[in-house]
Amino acid sequence: SSKSDSTIGEYERAIRHFKEFSENRGRHPACVSDSLVVKFAEYEDYERDNGKGTIKTKLRCVNKAYEYFQNENGFPHEEYNPITTAWAKISWPDEEDIDYPKVTVEEMRNVLDDVTHLFKRTVLLMGLKLGMRQGEIRNVKLKDIHIENAELQKHYSALGSHDRLDDYSKAIYIPSRYKRPGNKSENPRILPLDEEMRQVLTQYLLIRPDCGESWVFLSQTHHERIRDKDGINRHWREQIRPQIEADDHQKDLTSHFGRHWF
Repeated sequence: SSKSDSTIGEYERAIRHFKEFSENRGRHPACVSDSLVVKFAEYEDYERDNGKGTIKTKLRCVNKAYEYFQNENGFPHEEYNPITTAWAKISWPDEEDIDYPKVTVEEMRNVLDDVTHLFKRTVLLMGLKLGMRQGEIRNVKLKDIHIENAELQKHYSALGSHDRLDDYSKAIYIPSRYKRPGNKSENPRILPLDEEMRQVLTQYLLIRPDCGESWVFLSQTHHERIRDKDGINRHWREQIRPQIEADDHQKDLTSHFGRHWF
């Protein structure tokens, strides 16, 4: 193949995400409607926190698959391509033109004070205080977090053991997309953990199920890494939105908003 491994991986991820989205809604990927494609774009925006460029790139990758099947006579509707039909129906607002909710730090702090569920409070703060994307939060491993706490270090031998943290303390390492599949940034980051973030993480880790998993955040029911459909935005919808008056911008209170404006 003339395409690079990274390009091939981009095509595979886009098609895999589209297939999963379609199948979770009871439709075979080869027989989707244009309205489902529009919903996929909205899902990628509001639930996966992807920007306009990323969503368009994904749809172009999926479109290539449909074009291939049309040319190979393997597509159920040779003259119908749901991607091209849906393209004009998708709203592509420019971020600069969006009137985001006006929420003060004090308002957000008051709402978070009422979030007593440690898992939910922790994942919300990871976005607000560290600017982490949903996928990056799902992808955090014990070795990526350094916290100076004797009880935690005794209980979690892998805690803070990543070699990128050798010269850092009270910090978190966030790998690039090339080192940790599912992350989006092309560059790795090491960020400091302030006192509040360390305290909340410590409280969560002390009650986290000890099942031998390397991932920090586990499903509350299956005790495995939280899945894409258990997105952090669900906690925004349930914990943040009902408590903040945002007039016509209630739906814009998402992890994307928190990550960029706090």
